[in-house]
Amino acid sequence: MAKRPGEESVDSSETMTASAAKKPKEYTCRRCKQTFWMGDAEQRDSALRPQNACRYHPEAFSGETEQKWSEPVGDQRAQPKPGRKLGDMASYWHCCGRESIEAEGCRASFHITFDEEDDLVWGH
Repeated sequence: MAKRPGEESVDSSETMTASAAKKPKEYTCRRCKQTFWMGDAEQRDSALRPQNACRYHPEAFSGETEQKWSEPVGDQRAQPKPGRKLGDMASYWHCCGRESIEAEGCRASFHITFDEEDDLVWGH
């Protein structure tokens, strides 16, 4: 096809690539494991991302014996929570003390991809 004066020729593969680069891409958040969409601008600057979209726990979920979390009563030994014995295991999030593994995250921030640096992920 002949081009008109002043027109530039544009390769259709370049046009497709440029438009594909502008479309938001689907990612999985490294902290909360939710799916989210992010465009080029958000990818380059985390400050443009919704700041409270990601709810996560920054520390591990694991267990300790019930004795560690029991409070002494007067001169008596530590008393476990009702329905538990001192030797029982109590599992909890180390960051907030919640005992359900399904508990909503105690921190809120922006989503992070698996490709981003650790210092951005954990805020160091």
